[in-house]
Amino acid sequence: MNLLGYSCGTESGEKDANTVNAIKTFQIEYGLPADGIVDWKTESWLNSTKIEAIRAALQKFGYKLNPGGKGRTQDVIDAIYDFQARHNLDTTGRIDLKTKRALGLGG
Repeated sequence: MNLLGYSCGTESGEKDANTVNAIKTFQIEYGLPADGIVDWKTESWLNSTKIEAIRAALQKFGYKLNPGGKGRTQDVIDAIYDFQARHNLDTTGRIDLKTKRALGLGG
């Protein structure tokens, strides 16, 4: 969730209120029932949204990312915000369904 911009806070391995809220926000933005439970539909969307695919898509749109970087680094976060602004998307920094589609990653 954190890699996609849905902040759960510090990873603790526990499903606390921050985690439930992040799951609900993700579910709302993906058109799923927002119950905070990771059912098979939510898990399917989570598994289909990999940060390395996001990085590659941003690079195809001309964003210069640190070639040695992995995951959700600051350059990726900046590129996501810029991409969303340039494509008239909500500038949340999250990889919501509209952003994913605009990046050409299906959905």
